[in-house]
Amino acid sequence: MTAPDPSIELMRLVTGAWAARLVHTAVELGIADHLAGTPRGIDFLAAQIGAHAPSLARLLRALTAIGVLHESEGRCMSPPPLVSQIN
Repeated sequence: MTAPDPSIELMRLVTGAWAARLVHTAVELGIADHLAGTPRGIDFLAAQIGAHAPSLARLLRALTAIGVLHESEGRCMSPPPLVSQIN
């Protein structure tokens, strides 16, 4: 068995910490509560939670990149299909 590349392991740890912080922030903002049942646009979500829309858009796009959210046409966010099936 070959030893893992230290740079790959370090990157895995760093990105794992980033992902955990992204999810933590989404939970603090209550994003999942506002996405229950229907996709929502970024502007709608920003108004509902009282957030700066461009900053929220960056958070939501990052959550999409790690598979926590799904982005459809018109910048609408929803849980990914796997999460939707659980509920």
